[in-house]
Amino acid sequence: MRTIKFRAKSVHEDKWVYGFFVGDNDEPTIVGFDIWKDGSEEWREEKIELDTLGQFTGLYDTCANEIYEGDIIRTNSDWKGIVKWNSNGYFFIKASDNEDCISLGKMLSFATFRIIGNIHDNPELINK
Repeated sequence: MRTIKFRAKSVHEDKWVYGFFVGDNDEPTIVGFDIWKDGSEEWREEKIELDTLGQFTGLYDTCANEIYEGDIIRTNSDWKGIVKWNSNGYFFIKASDNEDCISLGKMLSFATFRIIGNIHDNPELINK
């Protein structure tokens, strides 16, 4: 079963929050449970910066990190791209506006890659 979750930046702190996206454009919110080291859970609701919202792809990089929309990845051959979502329901990777995109799932079939940042925290990685 596919895990559906999102991440976004909190409006209160410079941190990423993870969970379900609820609300509208006036009060976008991520809700979910924080799970503590002792196994206890705490429900939380966090107001978010809507422009940082990204969906989990259901896939992982070579270091077992969850891949989200907006992540910047680098392949083993040093190619870089940005994980994006399209209206047909597919995640894909695009290096620049001048290049064609490739399906994220298809790329996983022939390349290994890792997340090197994201477009919100590391925009300078896009042009390097």
